[in-house]
Amino acid sequence: MDQSAFPLYNHISHTRPERFITLSDLANMASSPTVGPKEKAAALTPYRAQGKTKQAAQDAEYHALVTDHDNDKKSAETVRQLYENYGLPALIFSTSSHTPDEPRWKVIIPFSRPMTFEQFTELANGAALLLGTDKAQSRVQQVFYVPNKLQPDSAYEYYDDTQGRTLDPLNEAHPFVSACRDKNLDYIEAQQRQAEQAKHTTRTVSQSEGQIIDRACQQFDIANELRRHGYKQIQHNLFLSPNSSSGKPGVVILLNEKDGKQRVYSHHGETDPLSNLNNAGHALDVFDVMCLLDYQGDTAMAVKAMATMVDPKGQQQRQRDHTAEKQRHQNLEAFNPPVFNAPAEADTETEHGFRFRPIGTMLQNIQPPAWLIKDIIPRDCLAVLWGVPGHGKSFIAMDLAASIATGIDWHGHRTKPGAVFYIAGEGLNGLTKRFKAWEIARQVDLSSAPLSVSSAPAAMDQPEHVLIVKQAIADMAEQLQQRPVLIVVDTLARNFSGDENSTKDMNMFVRCMDGLRHEWKASILIVHHTGKDTSRGARGSSALKAAIDTEYSATMDELKVIIMECHKMKDDQKPPPLVFKLQGVKLPLVDEDLNDIWSCTPQRMEDDYQPPQKGSLGRGKNQTKARQILAELYREHEQRLMDDGRDIDTAVVTIDDWWQRCEQSGIKRTRFNEVKKSLEEQGDIEIINPYVRLAA
Repeated sequence: MDQSAFPLYNHISHTRPERFITLSDLANMASSPTVGPKEKAAALTPYRAQGKTKQAAQDAEYHALVTDHDNDKKSAETVRQLYENYGLPALIFSTSSHTPDEPRWKVIIPFSRPMTFEQFTELANGAALLLGTDKAQSRVQQVFYVPNKLQPDSAYEYYDDTQGRTLDPLNEAHPFVSACRDKNLDYIEAQQRQAEQAKHTTRTVSQSEGQIIDRACQQFDIANELRRHGYKQIQHNLFLSPNSSSGKPGVVILLNEKDGKQRVYSHHGETDPLSNLNNAGHALDVFDVMCLLDYQGDTAMAVKAMATMVDPKGQQQRQRDHTAEKQRHQNLEAFNPPVFNAPAEADTETEHGFRFRPIGTMLQNIQPPAWLIKDIIPRDCLAVLWGVPGHGKSFIAMDLAASIATGIDWHGHRTKPGAVFYIAGEGLNGLTKRFKAWEIARQVDLSSAPLSVSSAPAAMDQPEHVLIVKQAIADMAEQLQQRPVLIVVDTLARNFSGDENSTKDMNMFVRCMDGLRHEWKASILIVHHTGKDTSRGARGSSALKAAIDTEYSATMDELKVIIMECHKMKDDQKPPPLVFKLQGVKLPLVDEDLNDIWSCTPQRMEDDYQPPQKGSLGRGKNQTKARQILAELYREHEQRLMDDGRDIDTAVVTIDDWWQRCEQSGIKRTRFNEVKKSLEEQGDIEIINPYVRLAA
């Protein structure tokens, strides 16, 4: 076989030179796969190109067809027989997520001559329909990974059934090529029939639904929605479909002078979903675009989702309250498998996926602990980090997130890199400044890191809202070409619509988090507050504490030192406490008065740090209480400075403010003067009238 027949482009040029490999090279790799996470293996494409852009992929020549058998649970013999029946040369190998119980296969079919992108797309779409494989491999810039397995002893199989053969992808007499062509034509004809039927079908909506649609058209912008879904803006009203192979913009936005609404019309072919709907005989308003691209054309689902965005109060709110319980149970089906209610033969998997396995088999496949951050946060876990407001828990959460996204060690603990999604409850500007401070302090560039921050909080105890969040994460993960490994919810209170003390509401939150987590086997970190009694840990229903795998607290002592302590590590040993101090970082910004802008980032301290014991900061109860009150006043002032982007080291407290707060706590004026003098003599405070400072 000609060794130049199968050139593949290596997409990890940041770690090694760009190069081309042949099918023979891949066969050798299949016989000796790499070991480690899939993301660290070489990522390849079945085309030769001069760059990594979408346009370069559309202009490239394609030299192989790649198919995925991920969800059909076919055995190796069944997969081999499937391709053999069509007389196809096939290099078959299991993927890194392959197990004997959940078989997953990658198949490479080499071509004897190249195809254009348009020809390749038709063949790949038809092959996916014919073979029941994933259609994702026909997308522009879609990559696949060279043979790899997670651990040296992980289950792995490969079969080289090419025998020096290749497929002529343009030979329509070949049974596989002709069958793929027929399947693709059948699919296009079915789409056209649906469009024709829609042309003669009047879309009817109720009066209340019509109000939601009208509000959506007023509040959302077509151009923004097109850009969000990958349409490239060529001119102010001309866009290029992400699926276009011609490179010519065929999507145009027009203004209807009668009703003042913008509408869009697509002149692209069948590959553009907007064209399919335009075939129904009408231009599309922004609701049509969102309904089609976000909700697969399901008008009822789109109206329900948009009602929460365009009509948070009023008639639709009352209607949602009336039907909330019913809708909640319906949406939960997206997260939970059906209830097992059918008997099955021993050791045989039922239609619901329930089965028993011998303990001997399980012991043979026992795996070591898998860590997102070594010894700190496991992979695929539900974790909570709680603390009093202003005690640094969000700083630690952001530090964890940025370290994972960039793949650097977290204060001496190895991380598993991957995409991180930060669901922020408030303060996006402050969040940006904190991440900039982290970037400066760590000297690590975040500009290209797979770290994404939400534009707003979300009701993470409402299944319908979590479905929207899940889709947003999936869209961004596909754009980044990285699997989500961590989702941060900061804070629970800002992303929770129910009653934190209600077991029912908290159980719903946990089930929603599990549904989000299991989608990618990602870890979820929930930043949470304590109640009035800090000794009882995180506030709210104990249902959360019972459900989580990992629990940490962040507590700041009188010396402004943050102690991060583990209270629960479900399946592994708890790590010792970690100690941090917030390091001030000057940002490359000034305010309108030309003052420097500052923020902070956690700095690890020595592990032998001993926090001050209760009563040790003075020689009596009043001295200790007054010292603690002064420390709290400083923390409050520092937080205000931090929120304004100012240097926290400029924080000061007046003696009068200190006295008033002490009086409120029960320290009389005569006793206060004695306490102040005692603390000054001991060197715990410094008096610089009219201010009082804490000693270092």
